Amino acid sequence: MISGIQLAASALMEDERAEKYSLALWTAILTTTAVAAALILPPIPQDPAYHKFADSRVFLGMPNVLDVLSNIPLVILGLIGIALCVQKGDADPVPGSGHLSP
Repeated sequence: MISGIQLAASALMEDERAEKYSLALWTAILTTTAVAAALILPPIPQDPAYHKFADSRVFLGMPNVLDVLSNIPLVILGLIGIALCVQKGDADPVPGSGHLSP
């Protein structure tokens, strides 16, 4: 005999599976649409001046040196954030999905 709790748990598991399937289906549809659009549509013209950055100096063979080096603090903060997530065990990219869980 199946209890009400077992039926409720079973229904909840089926709902979770259906929700994951629906999310995967929508992701596949949107990805397919984006790839098809990228292949069918013509390239978007870009202004040639777009790549004229604020700093055009060269240092140690590195062009636009200050534009490049200004990203170092962002890389450091990103690495600190990743380290904290891994240390706390919060590295799950989708909370509750069970991916990357210990």
